Amino acid sequence: MTLTEKVDAFAEAFENCELDKVMSWFAHDAVYTSYDGKRCEGLSAIRKEFSRLFSGTYGRLIFHHGQTIVDEQEKKVVYTWSCEHDLTSECSPLLKPIRLFTTTNKSWEGLDIFLFDESGERITEKQVYCRAVVPKIKWF
Repeated sequence: MTLTEKVDAFAEAFENCELDKVMSWFAHDAVYTSYDGKRCEGLSAIRKEFSRLFSGTYGRLIFHHGQTIVDEQEKKVVYTWSCEHDLTSECSPLLKPIRLFTTTNKSWEGLDIFLFDESGERITEKQVYCRAVVPKIKWF
């Protein structure tokens, strides 16, 4: 399987909320950095973070794939996407007011950077970046 095929399989499992399949791609000491800069180290922390995403709290997440850029030698993949939040299903009470003001789903754009181990079998790091109306501010 190529790195592109692996990331495509990961993305399909992610969109289908198949947590065990998603987790099977990670190395035991993997690191996940979410769109807001939260760093999760190890399988347990990553699983906990993804469980929240898959719970429906943010509505049903529908991903639309953009481009895949692969560096086979460095074992790196950049995967662009847009994420649509289907708020017609059950979601967090915090998001319900949005449903009062719109009949359309909300979406945002981003990219994932995947770093694989030397063999190219397991994800050692996944970083998420997104476009936002208000930029994330990092205080030093």
